[in-house]
Amino acid sequence: MVVTLQVVPNVIYTLEQNWKFGLFYCRVSNFMTTFSISLSVFTFMAIAIERYVVIMHPLRPRPKRLAIIASIAFIWAFSMVTAAPPAIFSELQVNEKMFTNCNIAAKVFVAYNYVLMTLQYLVPVIVVGIAYIIIGIRLWTQQPIGEQTQAQEETVKAKRKVSR
Repeated sequence: MVVTLQVVPNVIYTLEQNWKFGLFYCRVSNFMTTFSISLSVFTFMAIAIERYVVIMHPLRPRPKRLAIIASIAFIWAFSMVTAAPPAIFSELQVNEKMFTNCNIAAKVFVAYNYVLMTLQYLVPVIVVGIAYIIIGIRLWTQQPIGEQTQAQEETVKAKRKVSR
């Protein structure tokens, strides 16, 4: 999405400091930026949760195809909702040099950035961090498969003693 819809317009905009693509594409461009970032971040978060479930509950049955499709659909829908404000509130602004800029309206810019910081950074960092810390603790403290514990060794010794 980013490569096909954003590279050329954003390179031209960056080089010339002038938005030449109109209001519609300004809104599409800002939407796609936020949407693609949200999609990636929420997908990474879902992967971390899935790995947590697999490692912490290895005998639990795998999720059904419908549950997986529903999870993917939810991630896409939530990413679209997260990216909707730029599509609605982006506007063209002419600066003092008579160049046109494509920006999100000032009235929503600050509040929206706080929401994005929370949804695209803080929540995922906390969820992924906690999931992988718990996974790490589990894997480091878990007895390797095939090794005997102290209690198992004592039981084997006691059985040998009784057998003698």
